[in-house]
Amino acid sequence: MSVSVPPAVTSLDLPLKRLGSGKVREIFELDGERLLLVATDRISAYDVVMDQGIPEKGRVLTGMTRFWLDRFTDICPNHLISMKLSDLPEEIHSFADELAGRFMIVRRLNMMPVEFVIRGYLVGSGWKEYRQNGTIAGLKLPEGLKEADKLYLLDRIKTEVFPPEKFVFLKFFTASFTFLYLVLLIFFWKKISLLSHKAIRYYKDFSGLLQNTVQKLKLG
Repeated sequence: MSVSVPPAVTSLDLPLKRLGSGKVREIFELDGERLLLVATDRISAYDVVMDQGIPEKGRVLTGMTRFWLDRFTDICPNHLISMKLSDLPEEIHSFADELAGRFMIVRRLNMMPVEFVIRGYLVGSGWKEYRQNGTIAGLKLPEGLKEADKLYLLDRIKTEVFPPEKFVFLKFFTASFTFLYLVLLIFFWKKISLLSHKAIRYYKDFSGLLQNTVQKLKLG
């Protein structure tokens, strides 16, 4: 029995103003208040976008995004307005089959140039640094940890690792950020980030899903 696999969508040429093109997503302008985010099937490694894509990857990513946004509405508001085909502007109705399941109509917001990274597992660049220095972003960890250890289950580590050095990317820092504002912003988003991270962890552990998945949450 053969299964028909649709071709991978690695590029989009919509009759809308394109504001940006990332490793996976395309950003289009709908009006002064709304944007159209479209997840393609592109894949990348170390910030290099490959020529080939993975069919349906964009739909999977969009579905996962909707899943978590729905579960975090009581924790923090989000940018999502609609994922209904009927809410798309008329000029792109002819692209409905291509866009179905991979687009989000979102509010146009001002990005806060602050990133939070929470590590629940000792993997990736964190594992590399730990092997070299016994630390993650300068935070000292116990000796004898193994790759992919769950940091929040260790007796001597009472919470997820929240590296303070990762709070602010100074290249994006502007004079509009007063010191007090930045302190308040970091305090608020640290609480939101940790709460969201724990919600993901508890849901995962309770449901038995994604047990071996690397968990790295970024909010900004």
